[in-house]
Amino acid sequence: MRFIKAHPIFVASLLLIVVGGPVLWAVVHWWADLKAILADQFWFSVLLSLGLIGLIMTAVAYAILLERKLSAWIQDRYGPNRVGPFGLFQPLADGLKFLLKEDIIPRYVDKVLFVFAPWMIFVVAMIGFAIIPWGGRFRWPWMAEGEFLSCQVASIDVGLLYLLAVGSLGVYGVVLGGWASNNKYSFYGAMRAAAQMLSYEIPMGLVILVGILTTGSLRLEQMVDAQAATVWGVGGLSWTLLYHPVAAVILFITALAEAKRMPFDLAESEQELIGGYHTEYSAMKLALFFLAQYAHMITASALMVAIYFGGYLIPGGRG
Repeated sequence: MRFIKAHPIFVASLLLIVVGGPVLWAVVHWWADLKAILADQFWFSVLLSLGLIGLIMTAVAYAILLERKLSAWIQDRYGPNRVGPFGLFQPLADGLKFLLKEDIIPRYVDKVLFVFAPWMIFVVAMIGFAIIPWGGRFRWPWMAEGEFLSCQVASIDVGLLYLLAVGSLGVYGVVLGGWASNNKYSFYGAMRAAAQMLSYEIPMGLVILVGILTTGSLRLEQMVDAQAATVWGVGGLSWTLLYHPVAAVILFITALAEAKRMPFDLAESEQELIGGYHTEYSAMKLALFFLAQYAHMITASALMVAIYFGGYLIPGGRG
């Protein structure tokens, strides 16, 4: 015992052997299985979807921080600057605040639909990214010659129609939230939001149809590949934007309106509707509405890039 007390290096080495040995054995033993999992398209898509969910949630948090910073700059005031350097940890503080706040459910609401609405709109906003091509085909070094993986969660023939259908379901969460609140201001806000979202879906569908007719496919990955061409004899990308710039601008405007972001935030007008369809919500249920809005914006941005800006392909190369 005296020997052990007098030699902490010996104790550390012993612990390293006892703990690190089994861990090292497990890594070596399971490495072959891990390579097989990574080389399988199904499991790779599952891991990719989990990684993208984390990435999108992080992007949502810092998109909110960026908007608050820009709003502060426009209004000549300080934005979030207390939590972390330059306020970079403010999203973590906000997340903890929403998690720890008291979750209040008013007495006269329809409790089932009141709780269901924010989760519905959040799930709908989060499943749209599944058909976005985040990269082309690639292969791991240990894969057989001729085998490739697609950097895409799901590749379906009607991928673009799937994204439009999923995006249009968001209006149900908004209407349910406003109606279940049993509050006239919430209901008016829900009706205004529903009218806005349905109205802007018409021009959005038309400009997306322009991209379909130009590239000749409903698969987003094929639409990206169709834009890899030669432009005026110079190696580059034949972006759909170059042929239909007005349609690209319209898609950008309608995407903002679909997400109910400024200057299309009439559904949340504080002057006459208090907070709109989410007036009665608090804590994490309120946060889900905002997370869904920003997640929808990120998915719509990825869709816009895939249709009009060549997707993951780099000008002058194949990606």
